[in-house]
Amino acid sequence: MTVVIGNSGFATAGASPEEIDEVFRILNAHLNRVDITTYDRLIGNAQRMIDLSVSDG
Repeated sequence: MTVVIGNSGFATAGASPEEIDEVFRILNAHLNRVDITTYDRLIGNAQRMIDLSVSDG
């Protein structure tokens, strides 16, 4: 299961993108068969997959 929450661009604690990524990595490591991600990460991953499929075609 994938849970999509918020957008890392709206983090108000002054956290860097690397710090946000680390928090999600730690959280996901403790969950079984659940992946938590943000909207911007979901869109970025989808765009990379599309780019790879177009370059292979």
